[in-house]
Amino acid sequence: MKKNVKMQKEAKKNAKIAKDLRKVKELKIVKGIKAVKVSAAVGVLCLFAVSGLHQGYAYFSGTSEMKVNQLSIVKGEQDQEGGLVIIEPEWDLAREADGSYAMNLQPGETVVKDPQVESHIDYPCWVFVEVSVPEGWGILEKENNPYPYVTFTGDGTDYEYSYEIVVPEINEEDWKIYQRSDGKNLISYVYGCKTPLEAHEVTSPVFTSITVPEFKQFEGGENYIFVRAKAIQTEGCPTLDDAAEKLGIRENIYWTTISP
Repeated sequence: MKKNVKMQKEAKKNAKIAKDLRKVKELKIVKGIKAVKVSAAVGVLCLFAVSGLHQGYAYFSGTSEMKVNQLSIVKGEQDQEGGLVIIEPEWDLAREADGSYAMNLQPGETVVKDPQVESHIDYPCWVFVEVSVPEGWGILEKENNPYPYVTFTGDGTDYEYSYEIVVPEINEEDWKIYQRSDGKNLISYVYGCKTPLEAHEVTSPVFTSITVPEFKQFEGGENYIFVRAKAIQTEGCPTLDDAAEKLGIRENIYWTTISP
């Protein structure tokens, strides 16, 4: 009988111990869960902060919700075709009204010519225009010199030389000259627009008219003025001079000196 009572007491005692152990185990599990939850927040921060160190945390894994940040990259490329277009609205109107407009020009005659740059680009840019004027042999009196970068030396009156066939009336308010160079039968000028060209907008005219100098004699004939444009985005180029440097355009004005 005593043995039975003793066994019952030991069974109750063992049951109580087992119950206590279960509580302790459950408590540890709960505490462990809380520890993991706390570590989760810290673990995410650490992951971003030390991602370059290639460290890991074996006790934590998880997946966050997706964060979507919309962005876009402007479409474009270097030297993209069709990005810039030369337009001449007043010139085109004059040629439509008179198919022979600007043909058979006389010395001293002025005609409208208004090249502008139209943007087909999706971002603002700095624009530069190269204007190339052909040369032809003629005779010009020194006192009738219309060229801003040509000087005459000596005491002569009439000077025979290979002159630029016309003189453009440059829009100096909006365009800055960077270069004048002497090529093969061409004098070329590079001008930069003083204000950025906004996306899909149009610049002011580089020049508004051309005038034939007062030649005493000239070989005549048909010829062409060449106008082309290049541009660079304003991002990274806060000023026109910065843009010119990026494009390799340096201020260099070639002067022509004519002797008798």
